[in-house]
Amino acid sequence: MNPIKIVYDFAFPDGASKAYTVELDRATLSYHSSATEQPPAWARLANHQCGHCPLEPEEHPYCPVATNLSSLVEFFKDKA
Repeated sequence: MNPIKIVYDFAFPDGASKAYTVELDRATLSYHSSATEQPPAWARLANHQCGHCPLEPEEHPYCPVATNLSSLVEFFKDKA
């Protein structure tokens, strides 16, 4: 089944522009991460686990939310 694609177009004051695409599973609306490499160290669950998080670092070494956001952070790292 084809994913739902949402394209965000960003225009910056310096004239630069970037497009960021988010893909969702059409049936479940689950996020499809475009990251193919290992998540960054700051995304490790043991680094700063939320108090209400039910995951165990031994079973889930990386926070799923931080992992999904890592590609977005990397995409915009030069726009600080």
